[in-house]
Amino acid sequence: MHRFFVLFNKYKTLLYFLALQSLCFWLIIVNNKYQNVYVFNTSNRTIGKVLAFNNQVNEYLNLRQVKETLAAENAELKKIILSGKIPVDSTLKKGTDSSYLNRYSVVVAKVINNSTTESKNFLTINKGTLDSIYVDMGVIGSNGIVGKIKSCSKHFATVYSVLHTNNSVSAKLKKTNTEGSVIWDGGDPTIVLLKNIPRHVKVAVSDTVVTSSYSDVFPEGVMIGKIVEIKQKGEEAFFRIKVKLNTDFRSLGYVYVVNNKLRPEKDSLESLLKKEKE
Repeated sequence: MHRFFVLFNKYKTLLYFLALQSLCFWLIIVNNKYQNVYVFNTSNRTIGKVLAFNNQVNEYLNLRQVKETLAAENAELKKIILSGKIPVDSTLKKGTDSSYLNRYSVVVAKVINNSTTESKNFLTINKGTLDSIYVDMGVIGSNGIVGKIKSCSKHFATVYSVLHTNNSVSAKLKKTNTEGSVIWDGGDPTIVLLKNIPRHVKVAVSDTVVTSSYSDVFPEGVMIGKIVEIKQKGEEAFFRIKVKLNTDFRSLGYVYVVNNKLRPEKDSLESLLKKEKE
């Protein structure tokens, strides 16, 4: 307390001056309409800027929660969209099994590790068997296919990326429904090759390539990319086609793991046929 009085006594002249100046400014503002309005508007602008800055800071700090909320909402929308990919004629609705219409479930997951520079690239996601994720489930992003589950632990899973030279995806031309397959050649991480498209098929640059009905990993019609190059060589029976991926693997944040709930039933029937052939 003694130090306070010493400090006050040392600067009392300046403090008195500042107090009197403040009083003068206050009297001028109170007793003059122009100054009053000017100060009021200026203070409002200043307070508005401070509040806007504070709001921006809060929004930035809450970005993670917002992203997770949006990802969860998108997962529900993906489920609805994927269910809607199965056409149901109005005359068949009564006889259609509801389980078939709801054959896909979707789990949202965050990408916590990702490679794009190797010949065999993988992702790691923060969901595992405790979240009902298992080997060979399909993984898609907001813009298209990503890969399929390679291995799982309780809390994590690794994913074969589309950018994996051993990972082939059943595909088709959306315009003509011509079936083929997509594979990465280990080069440009934005380009894949579309194989087995016969030369008699009408195909053009910018045509869309999507997953086909032959895929057990992905629902039919999921976006893969668009054709950017078509070549013919000699007497080869098939085109050499390059497709630009719709998914940007260098900026993946969240992905959606898709479970085809009818796949075990299909696999079981097909395994019986294989045994009969043997």
